[in-house]
Amino acid sequence: RFIRKNKNAEINLIELHDWYLDLAEVKQKRSYHDIRLCINNFINRIGNIPVSQLTPELIEKFRKLRLTEISKTKKRPVKPSTINRDIANLCAMLNKAVDYSKLELNPLGRIKQLEENNVRERVLNPEEFDLLLKNSPEHLKGPVLIAFYLPMRQAEILKLTWDQIDFKSGFIRLNGKQTKIKRVGSFHCTPGF
Repeated sequence: RFIRKNKNAEINLIELHDWYLDLAEVKQKRSYHDIRLCINNFINRIGNIPVSQLTPELIEKFRKLRLTEISKTKKRPVKPSTINRDIANLCAMLNKAVDYSKLELNPLGRIKQLEENNVRERVLNPEEFDLLLKNSPEHLKGPVLIAFYLPMRQAEILKLTWDQIDFKSGFIRLNGKQTKIKRVGSFHCTPGF
């Protein structure tokens, strides 16, 4: 009699990680570095286990561990949104492996995300902004003005070039490669800006 082995028991996380990160459709993503980092965050804390050993309880263990850590880059506790990204990228890898018949099924199924609080702590009032601008070094005054008045991300502001700024019409134009949503963006600057 032939007994078919469960594919999930035959492949471990590192093997799946290496296969997934080598896919052309994953390699071409702008977020490739972040995807790799998120999956590594999980494997480094849980270990190189067979995929069949992944359980919602293991995900909960990972979350509790991550919530106690301090971010190396930001020097503050790791936020729930970061942990959600780690888990989402792990699940994306598992789902892709099912699509390619590397796995029988995603052992995690649906995982509920941690609640995120992405509300800004506060916004500068006009007096605080005037004080910030007055005390900013000359080379930062332009980026500070743009950040206060326009809905642009930090990276978009810091990577601005002169050819993107149209002083006559009062617009800043970004191409699709520079924006998070991969679409052309235009920002209107009021006169006297």
